Amino acid sequence: MRNFILLQLLAIFLILGSCTKKEITEEIANQPPTSLNGDWTLTKITGGFAGVNMNLGGTVIYNFNTTTNQLTVNNNYVGTAPVKGLPTGSYPFTLSGTSGININSSGGSYSITGNTMFIDDGVVADGFGYTFERLIDNGNPDPCINFSHATVLTTTVPTTGIVNNVVEIPLTFLVNNGCGGFGNIIQTNVGNTKTLSINAKYSGCICTLAMNAIKTTFNFIPTIVGLQIIKIAQPDGSFLTYNINVTN
Repeated sequence: MRNFILLQLLAIFLILGSCTKKEITEEIANQPPTSLNGDWTLTKITGGFAGVNMNLGGTVIYNFNTTTNQLTVNNNYVGTAPVKGLPTGSYPFTLSGTSGININSSGGSYSITGNTMFIDDGVVADGFGYTFERLIDNGNPDPCINFSHATVLTTTVPTTGIVNNVVEIPLTFLVNNGCGGFGNIIQTNVGNTKTLSINAKYSGCICTLAMNAIKTTFNFIPTIVGLQIIKIAQPDGSFLTYNINVTN
């Protein structure tokens, strides 16, 4: 009988602990759409004429202060990325309507969903999009949002393609629990070789233990004729390698 009571108390404690985490997660996720205040880490840059898609690894921090309308940037990125966010410094910004934002006299738009913010720089033809994750607890990333290099289970890469036309590459990757989904695809180019790394995004502190297969598609647009090599990086350091013969 005593053991039964102890088990009941343990179950109640676990339930209360889970509810507390859930309440904290919901409080963070339900922040107002215009809540720019605070620190944001720049996690991804996409777009541009050359199709940039890169991850800055949390080295760039933007702090928005809507009281003073000042943006403070701490940019510690030291790589060779063609686009790396604003340099370290202070910049004025203004908001207009429900989604307009003007940073340092450059117009654009923004949207916030939970802890994720997307800023479009407003350039139609070859502009860039900037994805941020909110920082909480004195600059620490949200513990309920994580990115992880995912294992690609299957893919079908066409052996031929036409220059300046989309070559669809379907990918199926593994997530480790029920909170997992598609995060982003990081690509690097060296000569005629394009290397892809698929990141899964895990959103939530309370997750089922089920492992799931998630599908996405990478659209490859070859810009030159000839042999193009696609390498898909796996978490263990190995690669899946495919050849595409690109013609006119």
